[in-house]
Amino acid sequence: MLRVRSCVTLLILLAASLAPQPAVADPPETHEVEPGPFRVTVELDGVFESQSMHEIILQPEVWSGLVAIKAVDQGTRVEEGEQVLWLDTDKIENEIRDLEFQIEQGQLSLEQKEVELATLRKSVPLDIEAAERSRRIAVDDLNYFLETDEDLRRRSAEESLLSAKYSLEYAQEELEQLEKMYRADDLTEETEEIILRRAQRDVDRRRFLLETTRARSERQTSTEIPREKVRLEEAANRSQIALTRAHTTLPAQVKTAEIELARLKHSQENLERKLADLQADLEQMTVTAPADGIVFYGSCQRGKWPEIEARAKQLRKGGTVPANTVLMTIVTPGPSVVRVDVPEKELHALLQPREGYITPDAYPDLRLQAEFTRVNAIPIKDGVFDGTVLFDFKPGKQQIFPGMNCTVTLVVFESEDALTVPKKAVFTDETITGEKHVWVVDDAGGHERRNVTTGASSDNRVQITAGLDAGDSVLLSAPE
Repeated sequence: MLRVRSCVTLLILLAASLAPQPAVADPPETHEVEPGPFRVTVELDGVFESQSMHEIILQPEVWSGLVAIKAVDQGTRVEEGEQVLWLDTDKIENEIRDLEFQIEQGQLSLEQKEVELATLRKSVPLDIEAAERSRRIAVDDLNYFLETDEDLRRRSAEESLLSAKYSLEYAQEELEQLEKMYRADDLTEETEEIILRRAQRDVDRRRFLLETTRARSERQTSTEIPREKVRLEEAANRSQIALTRAHTTLPAQVKTAEIELARLKHSQENLERKLADLQADLEQMTVTAPADGIVFYGSCQRGKWPEIEARAKQLRKGGTVPANTVLMTIVTPGPSVVRVDVPEKELHALLQPREGYITPDAYPDLRLQAEFTRVNAIPIKDGVFDGTVLFDFKPGKQQIFPGMNCTVTLVVFESEDALTVPKKAVFTDETITGEKHVWVVDDAGGHERRNVTTGASSDNRVQITAGLDAGDSVLLSAPE
């Protein structure tokens, strides 16, 4: 019985020894706060840019056909006044010559129009006076006809007819008397016949005269006098129309001539202005360097030259040269700056001047002392701002040219005795204020929450400006 109990006890102890034991928790990882050197830097991509650049832009007033003959190569050193671009000027020179001929011809036309206008101004009053005189004459003629001449003509026709009748009667009476007398006298028959024949002929002539006078009188009274009346009335009406037309159209002719003269003067001024513009454009087409320096194609945009390839095609022989566009830039060797892209997340640290250094991509072992001077408040693209960095450089074996890339390292914070902790030791409340806190290890081995104020931060460390003292120990993870 005793042996059985011993076996059972041994089995229980063996089972207990083989059962899994509860795990012992590792102590939490901590960090002891100690003052020490702390530096925060920002690295920015930059491009070297000259501070002395002179753009070459053609700004013609009227000429648009700019065609290149040749241009100096990019990178060529030129002197001020040296020609850097040759353009085809044949067409514009022909245009200028044509304009000069047009202006000369226009000047002659202008002088002729001035003489015509002067003559017209003198002749119009005379023409109006002549029209008024013609009107007065026509009215006088009509009034005289109606008041006097018409009646006189009718009476004259009647008197002519009566006179012809009386003449015929007198001739007939004389013939009759001769016939009676010759029948009673002793005149010879031959003499009698002669006298009677003559008297008969006179009667016949006077009879014919009466017939013609009667016809003329009838014609005069029935046709010619009414026709004359109509003619005079029509002449009076026409003279009134002519006078009205003269008063209306003749001054209008003067006004039209004045307008035409003004139009010719305006056209002449436009031609002369165009000629002056073309001559100025032709002068621009002799493109020279505005300063000593190195030729770059296109414009510099924040230290870069994105237009080189496009401008090279335009400036080759036969290429179309654009107006009002930067064709070349003459870069004068001398002081330079670095244009940097400032990410929006770094903007807060670069709102004031910062010092640092520049490392050119072409010379990775070279460090140039630098000073960040300003940042533009307006972004150049989404989330990126434009900054300017000054630096000192004395050319030697190394040569730095505009457009070369570099890295700019700026010190945004530096202290020899800053209190810092790893970033993972600082926690942020899920509240509107977002207060920051750490967990501090107490003397009993426990931990307590403590709010802190943070300052500068690097990739993995953050400065504590309030809430911790040197010698404090903080948890690197939140307690469970």
